[in-house]
Amino acid sequence: MVGVVLILISLIDIYLIVLYPRSGKGWLSTAISKGTWRLFQRIARLGAAIQRSERFGAAILSFCGPTLLILVVSAWTVLLIVGFACVYWTELGMEIQASEGLTPISFSTALYYSGYVFTTLGVGDLVPRSDWVRIVTVIEAGLGFAIFTLTITYLMAIYSALSQRNILALMLHHRTMGKANAAELVARMGAAGDFNDARDDVAKIAESLLTLLESHHAYPVVHYFRFENDLYSLARIVWLAMDTVTLINTALHPDRYRAFIRSTVVAGLANGGQHLLMELSYTFLPQRSFKMAGEDDFILRQRYLQAIERLRQEDIETVPDVEAGVQEYIKMRRRWEPYVMAIAHYMGYRWNQVAPSESKIVRETGWTIAPPLI
Repeated sequence: MVGVVLILISLIDIYLIVLYPRSGKGWLSTAISKGTWRLFQRIARLGAAIQRSERFGAAILSFCGPTLLILVVSAWTVLLIVGFACVYWTELGMEIQASEGLTPISFSTALYYSGYVFTTLGVGDLVPRSDWVRIVTVIEAGLGFAIFTLTITYLMAIYSALSQRNILALMLHHRTMGKANAAELVARMGAAGDFNDARDDVAKIAESLLTLLESHHAYPVVHYFRFENDLYSLARIVWLAMDTVTLINTALHPDRYRAFIRSTVVAGLANGGQHLLMELSYTFLPQRSFKMAGEDDFILRQRYLQAIERLRQEDIETVPDVEAGVQEYIKMRRRWEPYVMAIAHYMGYRWNQVAPSESKIVRETGWTIAPPLI
């Protein structure tokens, strides 16, 4: 019975993670992922304190994702091998016999037999004598082959999803001239006051966000791939996308650019980004992460005024009532900003790494950003 339970735990987890990929559904792998991330966080904090370097802690966290893959696949394999070994153990010396001499009846012998069968290396010096043991042996060999194949496919899908995420990060990085500033992105979309070609850019970003959402939804382990370079931060990707759509809705002249502001591509970017944040927050972040505080109104006001100035430099008409625009901008930021800050904090990023353009305002004014209360 112990063996059957172990086999079922492994097979159900594989089914939910690989064949029915939906975030947070896996029993075993979800627990391993969260536990391993917490362990890496503690090690990173300790390492950063000893070395007096945040980069050292970030380097430690960057190894969590690949380590998780090894641990999850190893857990599946070990549970199946041990589970079948428990089934074979009681049959050693009776239904399973040595081809020569006496049959050892220790659990290590059952483990040896199960491991050989699972890796499809053959039975060798232990031979099944009854029909039901032969059937179980064939089933285990088939599962071993199938799981090795599924594992390779799973790993390829994960690294493909990571590649897509990194491409989006690089696209946003280069389109903002390396400034990680949504105002720069919007200004270049509508250079000389012309947003006619901007729809394709916004549509591409919106589509990439939905791809990012589905990849994180389908492969939860992708959450825990945290790269050392800030520009690949998931929080920065989402922050840039959401701040871009917020500026489009609050900073552009509502009459001159009505067709663009009310277009389906802008709506898709806004709703897709919000959907991504909600999914990540409720399936990935601990419950305590929802006690959050955003940036101060003063910082957001300065941020908006700087964006207005940058847009005007490109001859883009902005809202006639700047004060009303400021209030609407702050209101929209409050809907999504705390979630981005919580994701950044949980993944070990400081806010100035995610939003360097806003951190510049803090340095210039001496204002203090309130961190998320986690």
